[in-house]
Amino acid sequence: MFSSQYSFKKNNVNTIIGDIRLPQLGLNNEDYLELCENIDLIVHMAALTNFNMSYEKVCTTNVTGTLNILQLAKDAKVPLYHVSTAYVHNFNQEDSYITKGNGYEDSKIEAERYLCDSGIPLTVIRPSIILGDSKTGEIANQQGFHFIAKLLLQNRIPIIPGDADSKIDIVSQDYVADVISHLIRSNNREGEFFVTLGNNAPKLEEVVSNIIYSGIEITGQALTMPKIVSGEIFDRLIKPVFLPKLPFQYRREIKVALYMFKYINISGSLPSSMEFLRDTIGMEEHPDVSGVIYSNVKNILENELLKASV
Repeated sequence: MFSSQYSFKKNNVNTIIGDIRLPQLGLNNEDYLELCENIDLIVHMAALTNFNMSYEKVCTTNVTGTLNILQLAKDAKVPLYHVSTAYVHNFNQEDSYITKGNGYEDSKIEAERYLCDSGIPLTVIRPSIILGDSKTGEIANQQGFHFIAKLLLQNRIPIIPGDADSKIDIVSQDYVADVISHLIRSNNREGEFFVTLGNNAPKLEEVVSNIIYSGIEITGQALTMPKIVSGEIFDRLIKPVFLPKLPFQYRREIKVALYMFKYINISGSLPSSMEFLRDTIGMEEHPDVSGVIYSNVKNILENELLKASV
């Protein structure tokens, strides 16, 4: 099956290496047609998730790539399960230290516009901030949460701008995968589902405390709890007065972290489909968030220790 030199089979899984940025995914006509004849559905998760990349840099993968996957769904006449982001939701955030939007969000919104007008059976899955596995903390590529957690575990973020009571909506990657699996097995082929904790999401202060205390428990080393200050104080005093005095590397890290502060400083809760998914397709409750954070912190520290020993 499949003549391409970039295809192989293992454990009853056929893997074909292509490029979603290219027409027909970069496959020749024969392989593309054979692919269309042998698939029952598509789960589209490929995306660039770097929040400080411009729209132009992520567009080819996140928008053009989605259009090519959409064409595959049309050619193969199969339903499409598209993994987007809960942050296409409009929160009207006004604090100037919070980014108003970024290339990643814009690209996801644009991709969804094309999909919603396509006429194919479409299921859109919108997770919030995705952490690693709930038990092991493992994740293929560390995300913004991991970057900020690392800085906290290294005592490199003394101040966090925001509201201590704001909701931090985080879900483990295995739970998101479980939702997708349940939707497919239940033969759900249309709808929009927010895979979020919604009103049950922990507060900023709780998440930061969990990261710090997990680090202390795992390493036995002293860590300092950062001070959470209002966005007004950060913009008026800290940003113009104190940040310029920090070493370049610290300033660079804080600048990158500011792209993530939008996602951990949102007033109100994200929409959530958790209750509906539980009642209709038998989804279990999301694992305890403090346990998920502990597993992720442990994985972060083990990876950093491994890097240091190489």
